[in-house]
Amino acid sequence: MRLPVARHFSDLPDHRKVHQTAIPRIGGLGIAAAFLGMLAIGSAFGLWHPAPRFFGALSFVGVFLLGAGILDDVLTLGYKVKFLLQFFMAAIVVTVFQTQFDHFSLLGYVMPLGDLGVVLSIFWIVAIMNAVNIIDGIDGLSGGVSLCGFLGIGALAYSSGDFEVVAVCAVLSGGVIGFLRYNLARRRKIFLGDTGSQLLGALLAVLIMKIHALPAVRYSILIPVLLVAYPILDTSVAMTRRFLRVRHRDLGQRVSRMFIADNEHLHHRLVYTGLSHLQATFLLMLLASGMAATAVVLPRVIWQFEVGLVVYLGAAMLFILNRLGFVQRSSARRVLRAWILGGVFPEGSQFARYHSRYYEIFTLTEAEPSLRETKSGWSTDPEFNRAEMLAKKI
Repeated sequence: MRLPVARHFSDLPDHRKVHQTAIPRIGGLGIAAAFLGMLAIGSAFGLWHPAPRFFGALSFVGVFLLGAGILDDVLTLGYKVKFLLQFFMAAIVVTVFQTQFDHFSLLGYVMPLGDLGVVLSIFWIVAIMNAVNIIDGIDGLSGGVSLCGFLGIGALAYSSGDFEVVAVCAVLSGGVIGFLRYNLARRRKIFLGDTGSQLLGALLAVLIMKIHALPAVRYSILIPVLLVAYPILDTSVAMTRRFLRVRHRDLGQRVSRMFIADNEHLHHRLVYTGLSHLQATFLLMLLASGMAATAVVLPRVIWQFEVGLVVYLGAAMLFILNRLGFVQRSSARRVLRAWILGGVFPEGSQFARYHSRYYEIFTLTEAEPSLRETKSGWSTDPEFNRAEMLAKKI
């Protein structure tokens, strides 16, 4: 933090951010350096003896994302270049180091994946990397949620006797805790940056694939999802909301809109309700830790309990989304009708405009601010105005 080079890795304030000064986003560099350093020290002094492919996968992910993350923090790469690098790294991990899903189990039935497992594993790594990166919007959230995931993975590995994974989770948990010490500080604060968020997401994905065949997991498809349930939930809601917001019949316009950043995620909604960053982070960490604890307990119950648990968690998620304004009661049918008729069929545009109030939770007013709004101090940026209107609405 004291080095002069830190100023070149600073996060500058803008309309989507609450900090008013440039803050170094070098937390990922510290976590990556600690992680790679412990891998090297452990191997040099014989503290652990991991399988060559597992050690190679971890080392490759750490070194590759350290370089790619620094490049992104300096040059701010576009999402197309990011996806290209992410898919390249995921393909190397899956094909070269043979870290992948090969079976999956649902309600007690185990089915082999075959060649489909390679494709699913690549998309799994890329999806979790971006999910953890997307939730990195307020202090401590990405690191705290990742910490819950590492603790859950470590508990499952410990119950199955895989102490190599336990050691890796312990090192990563220590690195994240050290980062949170400065990320949550009021002075001399640091951010995680894309280096850290992508590294944590990739390591979560790789470690989950590593423990997927352990006796404590038994190829269950629910356990990997529960370990990273909150990042998946937030990303899914964000992508769906951005896709539905664009009132355009061109599918390409809708898809491209899904990758444009905004400030209407779950953690933003909590902050708009009046919570501080620390309170919102703590609340969402409770949610993530509850999901991780459920993943640890799940192998010890019968499949009927799994069904009831999934139904309960689904209802809980709908309740949370409803309270935050993402889903409104008795409006799902109107949302689908208005979007399909107004977004696909031109003759339904009048119907869509008439029922637009039923899906304004997905698309707030896109018009330019009026003179009265401008005089009241509103920004002329439409993204900022949507956040202001949402805050007033909540």
